[in-house]
Amino acid sequence: METIDVKDIPEPIARGLEIVAEMARKLTGIKADGHSRIQLGVRSGTVYGTLSRKELYGDDN
Repeated sequence: METIDVKDIPEPIARGLEIVAEMARKLTGIKADGHSRIQLGVRSGTVYGTLSRKELYGDDN
């Protein structure tokens, strides 16, 4: 199924359905364009401190 007809459904409910569809994609690991998400490796370890974005990237955003 590629599309769902929501013409007769009130706008807030249609937007809610869009959010539910995106949550389902996240659970299944599929993006909206149909491609699979890349799984990044995770390693166990110990956190000794925190770094800010500015410290990591040298910007103020």
